[in-house]
Amino acid sequence: MIQLLSSHLGKAYFARTGWLAIALVPTPIAFFLLASSGSDTALHTVTALIGLSSGFIFAAAVSITSELFGPNSVGVNDNILITNIPVGSLLYGVLSALVYDANASSVQGFFADSVVCM
Repeated sequence: MIQLLSSHLGKAYFARTGWLAIALVPTPIAFFLLASSGSDTALHTVTALIGLSSGFIFAAAVSITSELFGPNSVGVNDNILITNIPVGSLLYGVLSALVYDANASSVQGFFADSVVCM
């Protein structure tokens, strides 16, 4: 039985881009888990899932870039692809700030000068 399984597993092959797609699967699962549960355990689990997923993607990015675009100028292509991390953080940060400011209202009470978005 073990030899039969090992012979089938030896024939299965995923390209690096296939492994990238598999590595992306835990991320939406983690976000749905976080949205459905507000516990500290869920927060720790979600943080670990997202960290593992993004760590694999970051580690595999160079080899995936060379597989997608060829071996010429791998460094330049990889730097262009990795630039999405700070650019995406900036754009989504600005977008979330605009949404927050558009929906914020003043709160009367203990913190008189505070603004809360609901």
